[in-house]
Amino acid sequence: MNKSLRFPCLTIMGALGIALSVVACSPSTAEWTDGDRSAITVLSDRYLQALVDDDVDALASLFVEDGIRLVNGGGITHGRASIQAIGSLTPTGNPGGDFVSFRTNNVTIGGEGDLAYSWLDYDLTVVASEGAEPSNVYGRFLNVVKRQPDGTWLFVAVMFNTRPAP
Repeated sequence: MNKSLRFPCLTIMGALGIALSVVACSPSTAEWTDGDRSAITVLSDRYLQALVDDDVDALASLFVEDGIRLVNGGGITHGRASIQAIGSLTPTGNPGGDFVSFRTNNVTIGGEGDLAYSWLDYDLTVVASEGAEPSNVYGRFLNVVKRQPDGTWLFVAVMFNTRPAP
């Protein structure tokens, strides 16, 4: 390694290690329950329903104010207002006409305190363009959620990608 880069890299790595230690050792503000797991499942279901309904306002309402949405092959949408400004959520921009069905499976949810994650596979049936035959798309979601002061859960970040058929 170049000696001139060694010190900055070590400093950054050390600072990152300290930051992670502080976060990991911080006391949780709330106990994790099965009710939290259920609430996060409902949140994910509401996200998928907003996609199927092409309801960008409903989708944006599921995020914290500075939430992030990272779309497969697309850019990052940062902030609830930017998510609302997306317009159509459907692949071709045809409101209500593109998503035929959206199913999830292999759902994993975990967390501690006020932070949690969910990881799930999805099977989507979509009509890619007007008059086209429906096709299947498979993918995965990775979500980070945060408990709000009123006890509800909202997305901090949602990321999804496609994968080969199972």
